[in-house]
Amino acid sequence: MFSGDENPGRLSASQSRGIGLSAGIQLADFTYRPLGEGVGELTFNSELLALHLDLGGIEIFSHFGQGLPTPTGNDLSTFNIGANLGNVFPLLIRNKVRLLLPLTLTTDFLRVSRDRARSEFQQSSVQVASGAQVVLNAGVGRMGNGPVLAVKGEPFLGFSYSQGSLFGGSLRGVRGEVTVSGLRITSRLAIRAGYRYQFRAYNIDGLLYDYSLQGHTFLLGVGF
Repeated sequence: MFSGDENPGRLSASQSRGIGLSAGIQLADFTYRPLGEGVGELTFNSELLALHLDLGGIEIFSHFGQGLPTPTGNDLSTFNIGANLGNVFPLLIRNKVRLLLPLTLTTDFLRVSRDRARSEFQQSSVQVASGAQVVLNAGVGRMGNGPVLAVKGEPFLGFSYSQGSLFGGSLRGVRGEVTVSGLRITSRLAIRAGYRYQFRAYNIDGLLYDYSLQGHTFLLGVGF
């Protein structure tokens, strides 16, 4: 589904996004979802460090932070690492404009825990997403070299499970991104900048771990 022959009617993710390394911050809001059940002892709203490595068809990402303040007064730590594996399929190709259909498989691990305590949220997940992507190229010639603006939105569904436990459930949400790339520094290096949004809602067995995660991520890096 994500690899195959060199069909000219299909574009790999590396052709549409390039390869790059980016770092930045994520403004994260981790909120307890059940109404009338309190704020949840793992709730936080804070800034996290963000690292993204884009290899074209595979993107590896991580967001993490420690000493995060909470409404209950307990400091938290969080760690998230995952990978997106995907491809894009052309819907409309015009001079310097592409309308694409992305198809993405995501796997990730998210942990949120109280410092020096056993209470923690720890879930691995597998997600399938699809939506739409628009790529605009300001370079010379038909989709030639030059600054590239890519805008993508994808709703997703998935399932979640806790390692070493019978607790599991589902998650759903939406993510979007805006990326500017191709701003050349040298013939081989280019600046890339991006904004990414995600919202995911966990529905885990019982109510204890029914949290939602909303993140606004700002990235700056280099492309190759």
